[in-house]
Amino acid sequence: MDGKLRSLKDIRSNRNAVRALFMTNGILFASWATRLPRLEERFELSHHELGMVLVVIALGAVMSMPPAGYLIARLGSRIVCQVSVLAYLASFIAIAFAPNVATACVLLFAFGAAHGTLDIAMNSQASEIETLMAKPMMSSFHALWSVGSLLGAVTGVAATAAGMSVPVHFGLIALLISVWMVYALPRLLIAPPSPVSSASSQANESACESGSPAKQPSPSTEPLVQQWDAVSPPATRSNVRVLLLGVTAFCVMLGEGAIADWSAIFLRSGLNTTETMAAMGYATFAITMTIGRFAGDWLSSRYSAGTMVRASSVLALVGLLLLITSSSTLPAIIGFACVGLGFSTIIPTVFSEAGKLPGYRPGVALAAVSTIGYFGFLLGPPSIGFAAHAFNLHVALSLLVVTTGVSIFTAGAFMTNDSMPKCESAGQPCRKSLQS
Repeated sequence: MDGKLRSLKDIRSNRNAVRALFMTNGILFASWATRLPRLEERFELSHHELGMVLVVIALGAVMSMPPAGYLIARLGSRIVCQVSVLAYLASFIAIAFAPNVATACVLLFAFGAAHGTLDIAMNSQASEIETLMAKPMMSSFHALWSVGSLLGAVTGVAATAAGMSVPVHFGLIALLISVWMVYALPRLLIAPPSPVSSASSQANESACESGSPAKQPSPSTEPLVQQWDAVSPPATRSNVRVLLLGVTAFCVMLGEGAIADWSAIFLRSGLNTTETMAAMGYATFAITMTIGRFAGDWLSSRYSAGTMVRASSVLALVGLLLLITSSSTLPAIIGFACVGLGFSTIIPTVFSEAGKLPGYRPGVALAAVSTIGYFGFLLGPPSIGFAAHAFNLHVALSLLVVTTGVSIFTAGAFMTNDSMPKCESAGQPCRKSLQS
């Protein structure tokens, strides 16, 4: 009994540490996003030039992902989280003191690399925690990213309204985060990779209360990619699901990245609002995303993943249409609210599915889907910048209507309601959930 209690206590401590990472990531990224108009003005950049600068972040993240996957496979996600969050924090504060555009680009490359590495590593940690707790939890982890985004956005609005300089603003944020990480980093889950699929092994080790064994994956679900650098020709059902999960993640995360980096600029220069009101666009997006994600775990236990993703995509599409057709601030803010609520549960659902695909080594499918998705998250902002230069921001944001529409059609093609192993006879989870 003591061992079980101690194990539960340790898992809760691990869970809280991962929660802190998600919040930290959201705080830093939102703080950066809300001060983009000031940085654009400081370096006297056009929309086109800002789009080119944002490409540097995308390059840093994309180039970091293959080595990040390799390091997670060799060292485990814990140490990768620890190193990447420190690098993320250091590059964040350094950006505020960049003396020129060239130096800023170097620092933004490091910022993007740390961001991409941390995202993959912390989602790997979250997937392991969800498996240990034996219940849907991914949406609540991502909800805390949204809480962090909300905190970062609110502090950004306050700092802007108070006339606080970017170095002072970023410096205070970095100081508070550093103190927080002293608590969180030593408590991350030690979860070295195993050659056996996480989902499959847990299902095999679990005994259903009815006595029925967990359903075994068929030979057709053997993975196309067992390691990052492995290549295999057959296209199996699991491989198609990984691809479609990645496509959905790409489309939705492209929209998330574009809203994060361009919402303030859209309101400021596109609708001629004040700088303070411009920051409210992303704050509204973050608030509604937070609300939706806190409800996500409850919804995922009652509706199929395909239904959730399809309905959420439709809501986001309605918000985007309202946003791009608006000529005043209020309709645009309502549009941001709908987009935030619509996008809220899609990525947690996708990542939860990817972390439990049978036949894959732990973290491999999740890392692959994350990599595809973050291509969209990081390439979305510069794409909007280039389109805004060629046309205008209203037309540029219309690209998000197309990508969000794609997720409506892919949602039901690959997602089912069997993410968690179920007993064939009783229809109940094979593993008892640890009480949170």
